[in-house]
Amino acid sequence: MPQPLGNKVENGRKMRGLAIVAQAETINRIDSETYSVKSQSGNGWYQAVKENGEWKCECPDSRNRGVICKHVFAANYSITLRDSAFSQNFSRPLVVPEPNSLGCEKCGSTEVVKRGIRQNKVGQVQRFYCKVCGHRFVVDEGFLKMKNDGKIVCLALDLYFKGNSFRKIADTLSQFYGVKVEHSTIIRWLQ
Repeated sequence: MPQPLGNKVENGRKMRGLAIVAQAETINRIDSETYSVKSQSGNGWYQAVKENGEWKCECPDSRNRGVICKHVFAANYSITLRDSAFSQNFSRPLVVPEPNSLGCEKCGSTEVVKRGIRQNKVGQVQRFYCKVCGHRFVVDEGFLKMKNDGKIVCLALDLYFKGNSFRKIADTLSQFYGVKVEHSTIIRWLQ
């Protein structure tokens, strides 16, 4: 059974809203109820505002026809992506290797005991102590001395290898994960 014309038009607006979200630097979140969305034709920006549970946009399509426009769909998609990104818990659980399976990185001794937990930006990190030489250390998981979570670094590199520019990657990390990273930092991660 063919779709009514109204549904086809609305689906077209949804697709154009999705196309807006797919491009970097096209949506600015002003607050939880207000978004500034770039026009697809490049003629400026439109403000989409949620008032009393209803979205309103200042674009001609929304004002003249009273319909949900592509800018509102783009704002909704952006909110959905942002919520799903924040719902993914990036704080990793503390995985503690057994001390008897470790060796001191300085002297090689296996007489190692747990000696506290360090809290840093990434989460909790188990510290170890060597009874022979007195050296304190943490287990290197490949991201030792990195200020950002390894998942964020991997995500940035994945986005780079999928063809995104460094500035677009920095924008994506900022918008959806709340991580402020300069594009030059991403270049260093790649190197």
